[in-house]
Amino acid sequence: MLAWLALPVCAVGAARAAVYEVGPGKPYRTLQAVTGLLKGGDVVTVQGGVTYPGGVTLGANAGPPIHLIGVRVNGRRPVLSGGVAVLRIYGNHYVIEGFDITPGGDPRTMRCFYNVGDDVTLRDSIVHDSRCTGIAGSDASGSLTLDRVEVCRCGNGLYAHQIYVGSSLANYPSALFRMTYCYVHDGTGGNNVKSRVTRNEIDYNWIEGAAFHELDLVGPDPKAQQTPPGGVHCDADIIGNVLIVRSRSAGTLARFGTDGTASSRGRYRFVNNTVIIQSKNAAGFGLFWLKGDVDAIAAWNNVFATEAGPLKFVRPEVTETPVLSGMGNWVPLASTNVPAAWGILSGKNPGFVNEAVGDYHPAAGSPLAGAGSELPAGIVVRGIPPTRKAPVTAGALRPASQAKDIGAYPCLPLRHAVTAADDGSLAWMDWGGPR
Repeated sequence: MLAWLALPVCAVGAARAAVYEVGPGKPYRTLQAVTGLLKGGDVVTVQGGVTYPGGVTLGANAGPPIHLIGVRVNGRRPVLSGGVAVLRIYGNHYVIEGFDITPGGDPRTMRCFYNVGDDVTLRDSIVHDSRCTGIAGSDASGSLTLDRVEVCRCGNGLYAHQIYVGSSLANYPSALFRMTYCYVHDGTGGNNVKSRVTRNEIDYNWIEGAAFHELDLVGPDPKAQQTPPGGVHCDADIIGNVLIVRSRSAGTLARFGTDGTASSRGRYRFVNNTVIIQSKNAAGFGLFWLKGDVDAIAAWNNVFATEAGPLKFVRPEVTETPVLSGMGNWVPLASTNVPAAWGILSGKNPGFVNEAVGDYHPAAGSPLAGAGSELPAGIVVRGIPPTRKAPVTAGALRPASQAKDIGAYPCLPLRHAVTAADDGSLAWMDWGGPR
């Protein structure tokens, strides 16, 4: 397996890259043994089915990306466990994939995955069971991508979250936080996704069960870095996600603008999402909490369903009314505070295949099928989010013929069958994650 990695990698005019093998019977027993040797373009393979000590720090890199690859053994990832930060990235241009990252009961752990670099990707990994923050991006960092990452049972109180990322206005003014095909669930504190980054793309994820808000998109923290007098725009595209506010949540679907520090002045595009509200608290409070300075919200082809009674949509606590636009959004009857500019459709039942087991595909004959609007230029919905507790398949495409189906999923034919994964009885077995 991966025999090609044993060969040196060459590039015209570049130094020869190295491959480092870590694991039982390999030249290196721990990641700490190789981190000081790495240069741009190097590859590290780490054997799975083994627990390695955390507290790993990846340092400066001015060259091509350095790859750390977890090689599954008997279907199990390598586990990184313990340390104040289990895995900390101080350098730029890193790709980390195929790891299980956890405190492992270490009471010192404050962050499982801590990014201080730029152009960093975490892929095909699981981050779990942190009594503090799961994934963190420093206010000194740049761009971060999460691709097919499961995050669960992390967070504490109001200030430690499952995912909490920022960026440096001075060093990386165009920083991007990208999150695709991830599964974030069962938070034990804070919000599921909190971002202060200037640009956010949150696409095709399944996000549910935050202790407070599912999404918290706010401005940079002026206590952490100097901000311009007029503020900065921290914008977001939120496309094709399943977002579920559970009954135990103390928060709501989304807070846009400020958490009391600095406003985002954000321009938000909320497109083709499937939103399920099980919390009476969120239903009565307002799903979109607009606070401080918010420039604009465009909502297109989203479906909102409730298990908690009538929904209040917008809770405005803003300095000026944001620009509102959109079309093709389906809401339950008796909903209130719904912007007329969002082009509302309403009814009693969105017609999901099987809401009781978490299958939110529109069934044949659903009022969501083909009822949406054509999207404005520049917005394209290509992907399909994972189903709950099913292995993620990045690359599933939404058929162009079903571009106007409302919500995250295209409408299914009559013969769709609910699988074992749909009812939650299988727990990401292909990922090797904990049950």
